[in-house]
Amino acid sequence: MLPDDAIIVCAAGLVLLALVVWISIVDLRRLVIPDAANLLLAAVGLAYGYLASGAFPWPSVAGALFLFLLLYLVRLMHSRIRGKVGLGLGDVKLGGAAGLWLQPLDLPLLMLLASLSAIAGIIIVHTIRGGVLESRRLPFGPFLGVSLIAVWFYEALLHPGFDYSGGL
Repeated sequence: MLPDDAIIVCAAGLVLLALVVWISIVDLRRLVIPDAANLLLAAVGLAYGYLASGAFPWPSVAGALFLFLLLYLVRLMHSRIRGKVGLGLGDVKLGGAAGLWLQPLDLPLLMLLASLSAIAGIIIVHTIRGGVLESRRLPFGPFLGVSLIAVWFYEALLHPGFDYSGGL
C-alpha cells in the first residue's frame, strides 16, 4: 500500500496531466485556453499545495500572482510596441495557475523551459511549413503546460518535501 503522500502526488500528477492535455488540445485547435480549465488548474494546484505541505501555500500564491502580473506586463508591452496581441490572456492566466503548482524559486525554470520549447516549436513549424514567421500564430499554452509538468515532476519526485522558504 502506498503512503498518503505518494497517493496525493500520484493523484495530483494524473489530474495535472489531464488538465494540461485538455488545455493543449483546445489551444492548438482554437488558439484559446478555456477559463474553466485555468480555474480548475488553479484550484487543484492550490489544493495540492495545501495537502502536500499541510498549510496554506502562501509562497506559491505569491509566486503565482507575480508570474501572472509579469506575463500580463509582457502582454501589455508587446501590444503597445507591436500594435497587436502576442500573448493571449488565457496564457497569462495559465501562467498564474501554473505558479500555484510550484515553489516560487522554480518559476524562472518554468518560463525558461516554456520559452525554449516554444522557440524550438517556431523553428520546427518554420522549417516544415516555410513562410514568414510573423504570419504564423503558435499557441504558447502547450509549451507552458508541458514545462509545468516537467518542473512539477522535478519538484514532486526528486525533491519531495523540500520547502524553499527555509524548512524541510
